[in-house]
Amino acid sequence: MISHQYPITILPERDPDGLKMDRETEKKVQMKSPRKSIWEESESTEVSWKVDLDDENVPGVMTPFFPLRDDRDGYIVMGRSASAHRKWRRKGLLELGAVGEHQKGGEDLFGRKVLLDAAFPHIIFICGKRGSGKSYTLGIFAEELMRSAIGVGVIIVDPIGIFWSLRNKNRSRKEKEILRKWGLQPHSFPEVKVLVPEGSMGGGSGNSDGVFSISVGDMHAEDWCQVFDVDRFRTQGLLIGTVIEEVRNGYESMKEGRISRIKGKGARYSIEDLVSCIETSMTINSRTGGFTPQTRRSMIARFNAANGWGIFSMDGTPLKEITSPNRATVLDVSDPRLGDEKRSLITGIIARKVLSARIHTVRKEEMEDYDEVDEDTIPVTWLLIDEAHIILPHGRQTPATEALVEYAKQGRRPGCALVLATQRPASTSDEILSQVDILLGHNLALEDDMNAMRRRVPAKLPSEFSNSDFIRAIPVGTAIMADQRTQQRSFLLRMRPRFSHHGGSSAMPRAFSDRTKKRKKPPVSARASDGGVLTEIPGKLQSGEEATIDRQVAAAAGAVDDGDMPEYVREGTSVMIIDQALESMVPFLGRLKEGTEAALFSRLPPDQYPSGSSLEIKKRFWLSSTPGEGNISPTSLQDISMESEVFLSEKEGRMIILDGLDYLLANNGMAPVKKLMEVLHEKVIVKHGILVFRCDSGLEPSVREVLRSEANIVIDTTDSMVDASVKEKKMEEIPAGSFGQGGDIDVFSDLEGALKREDLEWMCDVLNLPVDGSDRELLERIVEHESSISPEREPGTFPAGKSARDLLESALEAREENEKLKRTIMDLESKLRELESGEKRGKGRKRKKKGRGMILEWEDEGKRQDSDKRIEDIAAEVRMLKERALREEQDLMGGAHSLREIMEKMEEDRRSSIDKIDAVSMKIKDELERFERHLTDRSQRETDEHKGPGS
Repeated sequence: MISHQYPITILPERDPDGLKMDRETEKKVQMKSPRKSIWEESESTEVSWKVDLDDENVPGVMTPFFPLRDDRDGYIVMGRSASAHRKWRRKGLLELGAVGEHQKGGEDLFGRKVLLDAAFPHIIFICGKRGSGKSYTLGIFAEELMRSAIGVGVIIVDPIGIFWSLRNKNRSRKEKEILRKWGLQPHSFPEVKVLVPEGSMGGGSGNSDGVFSISVGDMHAEDWCQVFDVDRFRTQGLLIGTVIEEVRNGYESMKEGRISRIKGKGARYSIEDLVSCIETSMTINSRTGGFTPQTRRSMIARFNAANGWGIFSMDGTPLKEITSPNRATVLDVSDPRLGDEKRSLITGIIARKVLSARIHTVRKEEMEDYDEVDEDTIPVTWLLIDEAHIILPHGRQTPATEALVEYAKQGRRPGCALVLATQRPASTSDEILSQVDILLGHNLALEDDMNAMRRRVPAKLPSEFSNSDFIRAIPVGTAIMADQRTQQRSFLLRMRPRFSHHGGSSAMPRAFSDRTKKRKKPPVSARASDGGVLTEIPGKLQSGEEATIDRQVAAAAGAVDDGDMPEYVREGTSVMIIDQALESMVPFLGRLKEGTEAALFSRLPPDQYPSGSSLEIKKRFWLSSTPGEGNISPTSLQDISMESEVFLSEKEGRMIILDGLDYLLANNGMAPVKKLMEVLHEKVIVKHGILVFRCDSGLEPSVREVLRSEANIVIDTTDSMVDASVKEKKMEEIPAGSFGQGGDIDVFSDLEGALKREDLEWMCDVLNLPVDGSDRELLERIVEHESSISPEREPGTFPAGKSARDLLESALEAREENEKLKRTIMDLESKLRELESGEKRGKGRKRKKKGRGMILEWEDEGKRQDSDKRIEDIAAEVRMLKERALREEQDLMGGAHSLREIMEKMEEDRRSSIDKIDAVSMKIKDELERFERHLTDRSQRETDEHKGPGS
């Protein structure tokens, strides 16, 4: 047994998949160190899922209420099925508030916290009169999506310029007190980025980080017609369609008497290109088949005016700059000069691009061709829109209507969520509200708004809630919540207080404000050793400043003997080192895993970092506000997370070294740094790496305790007085197996609980093994079967040199790929039904009786016959693919001798099917495009016939 001069504590490993532990294991974990929730920002080590709310004037409801509740902690889950919650537990849940009503029948759930699922792409509707708290609630959604750190991107369309305040922590004295009652603390969200249109730099909120623009090539003819208020199929609308087509594909130009061919620009062109085409195109300026000079002049004037709006450019802002994982981008369109039509246009274009990019990303993921560097791939995205009645008015089309309706209808599969907030539900488009699955209704004043809300409630509404006087009396900050998925009645939800400052409160004279004045943070000091003191660290280094260390602390490094270093640190482990001297960390790094490749994030410039470690430092990052290559701002915690993920993804067994937590805490506060440590801890689990971070002993004990919860192993070098019996007991808790073996020596204890029951039963089915018994028995049965195939192998290894974990995970990955293939075939069936329905083929048009109309109708009939034949051929291919997939699945069950055979068979089937699926998908796409062209040509001919020759 290794002798130690300092205490080492083995903390329970995090369950990355949210799988349920058996009760005995859970009891031991709770006795050792209860892990705090990822949503709990308090420094308290206890998590309470019930809030002590003010009980005054709280209504009682007679209708029974039986929501989905967590069987361990008792919190209420909305928007998620029971089976999904058993799988994911707290992962991906947003803490919105607590039950704000008493139940007169059954258990009273008043004060129980309410959490909403964020894994499913919901359509959420928030309504309430001015000052009721609807924008405040929208801000809570933005905060929670960033806190959850599940990798979603957040886009906020802000027509009134208030969401920049997410970057500032809540300074309201009243709300700080409420936060304390909830066990929370105010903090800011520095990962929020605020962008304004290029032409609005002088306007907006004055808190922008940059500008954004829309590519002219993203504008369809219908978009221009909407914003110019012209009919798409009248003369001006036809001119817009013609000029876009010619600029994209090329045209004959006459300028100064010379004819030249202008090459097509594809999707990359400017408004000047459109104007030039109108002025010089021979087709458009033709006296016989062109457009009149008055029409041309009118459209040139409109395009020139649009060029001055300051929202268009040739390339536009890349979508990856607008939506990125775990970040929120606020599109501040509050400049009064924009107007509602341009706000709608911006929103519609963004929604269309997000939906298209997500469809592309999902397709790449399914085809195993996903690359985060690809400019066309984006994360699952939540689009939050305030004042939705402006963007999506009732009874009137805007440039955003069609795009957002399509976004809501088609966005479920690609992962496009939508949250709408409005003060006028009666003035909001019914077509979009028909897709709502979650509603939050604050108090309303007008009867038609109340009726609109009642019509759209996606769950049963208790009789008390139907009363208009009741809805008018709902307190500010409380809402009626209804959820379609859980099929429970609506209930009153008391929204939680905001962490960040709410910019939507009414402006008042400063004498009436309850905000505390912002004070400058004092510099942070930290003891280095008895022989020296670390110099003061300012909140931000100015250019040219350097942090220096009294070199007397180097003697502290000798206090740690190399023989005392732990040798049992495994992949997926986080190590916290508490010490006073920076140099005392160096011997640990070399002993944890000699020769390991590491990435270093350091408060000191990398070239000044103490040497002596045998680690191979592959990447070095300086935590500094000074711009430069390899420098990361101390407030850019997301950059630390992203760089770590990229480094860990390149190769297993790599190490992340984070030194400078005190500096990060000084610049960001406790909550964002805690979230960063949670994310890094999860990344090293998933990527099979190691995280080592140093915690200065000069930090407050409460801060150290919060950071301690994110470590599996804690090494305290400052405490040499450790009782031998305690030390021996700690060593007995050290996991068996050395670094790099991944726990394969004890296969069952390492894998038990890491696999779902349905996965184990599937493996038994395909191997023709019994499926009765406990999870451990099934696991033992599978491993024993695999071991019996090649008895000459060394213990603990399996075919192809795979470990038990690798083999089982590879089999499950192969199964998942097979399931993706089946889902792709189902999608093809859905698209085929769309073709067969005839909705996009122009059926049902009234037959013309005379003249040229009969020829048009005869041409349509001939094309329809050809189309029907092509669709029949496509249907036959889809049926063949489906039957083949079912046959292969049946052949697999009970017909394989080993998991390796299963994987080889699945891979062979997948490769043979994937090309055929691509070919069928392309045929369906071509057929849909053929229909669209046919209808467009037909409309053009009918318009020309109506105008007559020479118009």
